[in-house]
Amino acid sequence: KASPGATVREGITMSSSRQAAASRAATRRAIASGVPFMLFVAGGALVLSQFTAGTVEARDVRQKSRTEKAFNLEEEHSTAMQKLFGGDDPTAKELMLKRIPRPPPGSAEDDD
Repeated sequence: KASPGATVREGITMSSSRQAAASRAATRRAIASGVPFMLFVAGGALVLSQFTAGTVEARDVRQKSRTEKAFNLEEEHSTAMQKLFGGDDPTAKELMLKRIPRPPPGSAEDDD
């Protein structure tokens, strides 16, 4: 027969001290498996944040170099226009940029 402070578990009687020991063991197992898992999750989040930060920095560097290149293109364009229209050469002042007229549709050149 079971004593008054004992509980029945799967047909086996356990005293309250054994029940407390089993409860502590279950708690230890949960902590022993839960703590490494939580450390793994936190470490993974840290590593991923560092990885994505490096990717974002690389993208910023690429974008910055493209922007600088665009400014250099504008500078080169203004330099070329200065050479064409504002040079000391008298013929440079006579130059004008004109659009070349297209031949009308159906002309002899289109029939090739």
